[in-house]
Amino acid sequence: MAKRKNIIARVGNFEITKESGAKHDYIRIKAISGSWGITHRDDSPMYGAWLMMCKDPEYRKGMEVIITMSYHLTNSILDKEFVEDFFNALDAMGKRRVANAPIPTEQEETDAIAEVQMMEEVKKTLTDEKRD
Repeated sequence: MAKRKNIIARVGNFEITKESGAKHDYIRIKAISGSWGITHRDDSPMYGAWLMMCKDPEYRKGMEVIITMSYHLTNSILDKEFVEDFFNALDAMGKRRVANAPIPTEQEETDAIAEVQMMEEVKKTLTDEKRD
C-alpha cells in the first residue's frame, strides 16, 4: 500500500509536504518529477516560516521565488564572483535587519538582565547540587 502524502501546498512544479518522523517533523519541498528536493526539520527556523507561508496565499509568489532560488543554487556550479556577491547580499540583509530591529526600552533591558542573572543563579545552584 502506497504511503499517502500530506501535501500542504503546490507551487509551480513543486509540492510541499508536511511529514512526521520518530523524533522530528519535516517540511519537504520536492519537484513533482522527484528529481529534486529540500527538507527543513522542525528545529529549523525555516520549518515555521514555510508552514506560515503555505497558509497564506499572499506568500505564493515569494514561495515560488525562494524555491526557484534554492533549486538553482543547489544545481549550479557557482563562480567565485557569484559567491562573493551572494555573501555580500546576505551581509547587507543582516545589517538591514539589525538597523530595523526595535530598540528595547530601559524596562525591557532591565527585565532581560534580571532574567539572565536569575538563569545564571539557577545554573550555579544546579551545578553545585551535582557536586554534592
